[in-house]
Amino acid sequence: MNRSDLLNDKAFWSVLETLLSKDKSYTFGELEKDLEIGHDEVMALCSFLKNIGVEVSINDEKVRVKGLSKFQWSLSLMDWIAFQAHFPFLLEHSSAPYHKFLKRFLASQEIKLASHDFFEAFATLEKSFQDRSNQSVKILEKAILEKSALRLKLMGRNRNIYCFPYRLSYLDNELNLVTEDGLDKTLLTIPINKISDVKVADEPVKPNHGVAEVTSFISSLRQFSDTEQHLVLKIFQPNESINLNPEFHFFRNASLLRSSRGDYIWSAYVEPGDKLYGWLEDLWKNCQFDILAPLSLAEDFDEYLYNKMKFSKVS
Repeated sequence: MNRSDLLNDKAFWSVLETLLSKDKSYTFGELEKDLEIGHDEVMALCSFLKNIGVEVSINDEKVRVKGLSKFQWSLSLMDWIAFQAHFPFLLEHSSAPYHKFLKRFLASQEIKLASHDFFEAFATLEKSFQDRSNQSVKILEKAILEKSALRLKLMGRNRNIYCFPYRLSYLDNELNLVTEDGLDKTLLTIPINKISDVKVADEPVKPNHGVAEVTSFISSLRQFSDTEQHLVLKIFQPNESINLNPEFHFFRNASLLRSSRGDYIWSAYVEPGDKLYGWLEDLWKNCQFDILAPLSLAEDFDEYLYNKMKFSKVS
């Protein structure tokens, strides 16, 4: 039996639970029967118990376990918060036979330390960050439409950035502002979650870049990071509710063909990631489609849907 098999052997953990629950003597025969192993393996199990600090004595073909320890953890608040942040990863092993012991312990700790619930507080913090980002997005969208210059304050930086905004677009799976620096007139991208404050500038500004230059700039960024892929969809019997131009997505060279049967063939150069898959998921709710190319993106989208399903079950 290899290491993985033994770790996931329910019988092993059941016997271990029995041995470590109270001081008691067991015959070799009882252990051999319960574990379905031989005499040598029982001796190896006794050595294992000794190696984890358990007092084990063997006399007259009997194994006695005694002096079982009780532990008191000494955790700082930071330790407990960091430990709670690991809970989603621990849930990945929820089907393992050893998980129930940890689950039982952690449940009792959560009750005792209810006033320090990390995820409840984090959900509130996350919502406040999202609300702030949404407010910033509204101001940015208005400035783009009205062609207004902006003064941005970024997290961790003292000086404000004076700029002219062109568009909002997902890059590297993050919503970014594509803008022109008001001083050196170069194009740059700023992640929305890095903007701590945004205000319309009093000074007028004359932009130096056109739509074609901004589009080329975004395409170059994607090509440089090697994230762009050519997506081809076959959309069956599309209806008026489908959205092939979702907000903030940059689809390069998008094209749409209609077959004699009324189906669509839609294609564009896209950046794969959760934001794209989220749009595809919304599209799927309104119509049926096949991803004709690339195959790797189709597989990643299937994996995205599967992981969402597993997460919702855990939640």
